[in-house]
Amino acid sequence: MAPQIFNSLLEYPIVVALLLLVMPAIRRPHLPGKLRWAEDVVLAVALFGLVAYILPSQLWSGWTVASLAVLGASLAVAYLLSSRPAMLALSVAVMMGFAFVNTGGSLYGERTFFGVYEVYTEEYDRNVLVHGTTRHGSQNTDPATTMEPLTYFHRGSPIGQVFEGYGGSRSFGNVAVVGLGAGTLAAYGEEGQNFTFYEIDPEVVEIAEDTELFTYLANSRANVEVETGDGRLEIQNAPDGGYDLIILDAFSSDAIPMHLMTREAAASYMEKLSEDGVIAFHITNRHFGLEPIIAGLAGELGLSGLSQYDNSDDFAAGTDASHWVVLTRDEANLAPLEGDGRWGPLDEEEPIVWTDDFSNILSVFFWD
Repeated sequence: MAPQIFNSLLEYPIVVALLLLVMPAIRRPHLPGKLRWAEDVVLAVALFGLVAYILPSQLWSGWTVASLAVLGASLAVAYLLSSRPAMLALSVAVMMGFAFVNTGGSLYGERTFFGVYEVYTEEYDRNVLVHGTTRHGSQNTDPATTMEPLTYFHRGSPIGQVFEGYGGSRSFGNVAVVGLGAGTLAAYGEEGQNFTFYEIDPEVVEIAEDTELFTYLANSRANVEVETGDGRLEIQNAPDGGYDLIILDAFSSDAIPMHLMTREAAASYMEKLSEDGVIAFHITNRHFGLEPIIAGLAGELGLSGLSQYDNSDDFAAGTDASHWVVLTRDEANLAPLEGDGRWGPLDEEEPIVWTDDFSNILSVFFWD
């Protein structure tokens, strides 16, 4: 019921509060005599500080001094109220509620089976699409720069270098993109090119096509089509050899869509790729190193590849760090990128092969 009732993850603080409500009271000694009032004073100060901190920030980002202080205050509140479960449940519900409830300022907010989406205007007059805690595209609102690609797709990013390196007579005629986001990659479209985006969530399609939020799709110079459905399945409807460039952009969040990275999936992509075409994998991830998986695909299918980690993370400029890998049938097809010192060979020391029958997410976890 929660996805139908709430447009945020509000059921989490509700369940935690209910759990605390039925928790047996913890018997502990109170402060002696006239000092007993100090419990309520400390409680009031701690609650006020927590709400004042959480309300503007919504969610914490990283273990900063401030977030450690908030954690300490939270533990103090829990201890002070441990003998009064009803008060503890109410206090925790209030504190967590401020973190999970949209308190205003959003241009758009919705929740689907795939998560919570929010669009808001951030600093430097940019609209940004956030899915959970991950940015899935942003766009300048200034008409002079509105079609400048940002975040992981900026002009100097690895995927920007792909479009630049294969420009002119080598330009991609037909481009497929698995994963839509805000539709940023449509900014690279030129006259005569065809861009087909495959997006599993209809809500994302609605967001990207809403010109009050983003205009990458509407203002692209290329012919743009959006197909709704699972990218691996939908792309099978395309003619064999029909795409000159396939971009797998479904790996920029904490979750890995494993069925898009298996040996069988890669083989199906290759069927849809032209003879001298290129596949670009966006493998940016906070918790998992995915390059060994792509190296395993290259080895299994006899493909050549290059890799690049772009560290140009500049919030003021609207750029985010990203990690990309490109694969192709013939190494000669990589000539436009091999001369660029920013690209390097795939790390093939310990390749990992995932199949439709087997995957091991712990094998790519960043343990350090």
